[in-house]
Amino acid sequence: MRSIANPLYDVVFKYMMEDPEVARSFLEVLLNLKLDSVVSRQQEQVIQSENSVLKLQRLDFVAEIIHENGNKSKVMIEIQKANKDFDADLKRFRKYLSVQYSRDSLPILSVYILGFRLSDLESAFVHINRGYQDVYEENEIVNRSGFAEALSHDLWIVQVPRLKALYRNRLTSMLNIFNQQYLSQRGEDGRRILNLPEIQPDKTMDLILTRLEKAKANEEIVQKMEDEEYLLELEEKILGEKDKIILAREQQLEEEKKRTELERTRAEEERLRAEEAIQKQQEQTRQMIQILRKTGKTDTEIESLLQIQLIDFE
Repeated sequence: MRSIANPLYDVVFKYMMEDPEVARSFLEVLLNLKLDSVVSRQQEQVIQSENSVLKLQRLDFVAEIIHENGNKSKVMIEIQKANKDFDADLKRFRKYLSVQYSRDSLPILSVYILGFRLSDLESAFVHINRGYQDVYEENEIVNRSGFAEALSHDLWIVQVPRLKALYRNRLTSMLNIFNQQYLSQRGEDGRRILNLPEIQPDKTMDLILTRLEKAKANEEIVQKMEDEEYLLELEEKILGEKDKIILAREQQLEEEKKRTELERTRAEEERLRAEEAIQKQQEQTRQMIQILRKTGKTDTEIESLLQIQLIDFE
């Protein structure tokens, strides 16, 4: 069994990817590409919003791909990770991409590591790629355009809760470093530690697991994991209180709506009863007029007796 720090924590994932060889090996397996070099472009950025602190982690790398024909090309690989299902996170994915398009000329490969399920996508790991199709001549285009490459990108989406305990190949084995089924569940560090089963010897996996084992033994990393837990719990509490306020307000509005509808219904019922009473009274008056006429009373006498205008009942 290999006991490792949980890379779903931002601080652990950052530590893992700070090792150039680990980053290159991880991305090669994840993207199924041969990479000659992987260079961290900048420090980690945690995108904040008015409602959240630790919501979206982003790491950027400039990588050189070795193609099957031996040619090389540079790309920018961006990894964005979010642990909570917040709409704001997804909006920031798109917002950040639009900013990158205006700033970079390198093709972008985007990796999204999600700690939650997307309701409309059931696969644990998806590659959404793009091709060049000549619609006019109805054939596929092999050559790539620098202009088009800068405006479009391939996507890889990992949904951590949908991962299964699979070890079919190097990819499925590697993705298990995120698999929360292997949580230790022991003591205070139960969510911070994953206990992975032993697998067939593999240089790439050993490299990654060794790095994560070092993270587990690093006191500074452990402290930052605790801090991250605290902030996430605080955020959940704040958002939970906010949700309670919103729910209470929605319930109040619903009650006011029901009360308004009830008052409207009662008013309508009273109006209908009043109209019915008036109609009944008018019908009784008409019957009385007919009886009085049969007794020989004149219209003047009837109007005087009943205090009415006969024209209103014609």
